[in-house]
Amino acid sequence: LDDEGRPTPAGEEGNLVITDLFNYGMPFIRYVNGDRAVAGWEMCRCGRGLPLLKKVTGRQLDILQTPDGRRVPGEFFPHLVKDYPAIRRFQVIQDRIETITVQIVAPDWTPELETQFLAEVREGVGHDVRIELRRVSDIPLTAMGKLKVVVNRLPSAFLETSISS
Repeated sequence: LDDEGRPTPAGEEGNLVITDLFNYGMPFIRYVNGDRAVAGWEMCRCGRGLPLLKKVTGRQLDILQTPDGRRVPGEFFPHLVKDYPAIRRFQVIQDRIETITVQIVAPDWTPELETQFLAEVREGVGHDVRIELRRVSDIPLTAMGKLKVVVNRLPSAFLETSISS
């Protein structure tokens, strides 16, 4: 479904929404699980009569907002970090519009890697954002046992105002 809850056109990515009627303790009806996918409108050859997913594209990540009005998609960071094998785990947090904190678990981190990494982050978020890089020994998982790699903690009212401007 798109962000307004309507089915996406053929070939277009949207939010994966599931209904789990086999969970007798607590069935999930139209549960948005945070995954993104492209619907396949062709039916399964097995004869079940249900359409297939064409492609699962990944998780929906938070979007960062910058003072200059830029919206940085959360997917920017996993794509950047994949080029830094020294980073074992990371998390990007935005508590204030003008600052992002990048936590990394990277025992083999070097000053050269840090300089290069910060330059690439700066390219993505612009010059109006202060970047705090923190080396940590661990990044806790969520209560569901997942790692949330991009966390936007800005008030939603602020984001709505910034996006519509």
